[in-house]
Amino acid sequence: MRFSGKSQIVKDIQSELEITVDGVDGVQTWSAIVAGLLKDKEEKELIQYVQRILQVEDDGIDGPVTWKTLKSLLVEDDFVTPSTYQHESEDNAEELLSPNALKLILDYEVGGGEGYYNKRLKRPCWPKGASGVTIGVGYDLGYNSQSQFAEDWGGKISDSDFSRLRKCLGFKGSAANAKVGSVRDIEVPWEAALAVFKANTLPRFIKLTLKAFPQADKLHPDAFGALVSIVFNRGSSLKGSRRAEMARIRDLVPSKNYSAIAQEIRNMKRIWKGKGLDGLLRRRDKEASLVDSCA
Repeated sequence: MRFSGKSQIVKDIQSELEITVDGVDGVQTWSAIVAGLLKDKEEKELIQYVQRILQVEDDGIDGPVTWKTLKSLLVEDDFVTPSTYQHESEDNAEELLSPNALKLILDYEVGGGEGYYNKRLKRPCWPKGASGVTIGVGYDLGYNSQSQFAEDWGGKISDSDFSRLRKCLGFKGSAANAKVGSVRDIEVPWEAALAVFKANTLPRFIKLTLKAFPQADKLHPDAFGALVSIVFNRGSSLKGSRRAEMARIRDLVPSKNYSAIAQEIRNMKRIWKGKGLDGLLRRRDKEASLVDSCA
């Protein structure tokens, strides 16, 4: 128990949400709160009710303070949250990548640095294809959950911007394109973007890379970094015909067959050829060249 009277607070919230009133701050309660905060109907009233119970400012905005307070009070100690999952990686996860690999990712996500970021990327954008609305250093709102977004960006942007960007979560492709106009006036500072990338995003994708490609950390750092770049861009799924090359790479990793891995990366270009996504074609070539350099 984290503080006196917690059980009654939990019961009050459970009663309001019309779920089993048992005073246990388990997954059912947390899930119901998340679902409740997403309702369009009477959303502000529900948020204000929970804020008053939690003794935070009842402004009706489900911003970082509200989310952090909810997480600290209503998540079971043994419930694995996204933050638990990601921080199992090293604190300075960028050190696990070679300078060449880190530069490759930053080159394609933010044009290499702060100057390009401030000129072209500080406002939310839609990179086309199956992407969602993207902010910061390649942070795709289409592929991040409510709790993950709160963990990553809580306290780093204003509550108002946080609340507006939250409404873009889960939208991908043309649906994301339709959403991006509603948030284009928001500016995400470079310092916040880089901090989220290094402390939250990069460790998570390093872990996803290791899950998708067991023993990848035994590869040369340049080759490992190239695979992190691929997962950062494409995700970690190995299922389906569009992921055939990634599945074959998984089988090649233990033998450290760098030439074959590089060729599979180049073979992926079949997916985007002729679709106006030349940036992806160039990125695959750069990743393949990085792997080739390890042979």
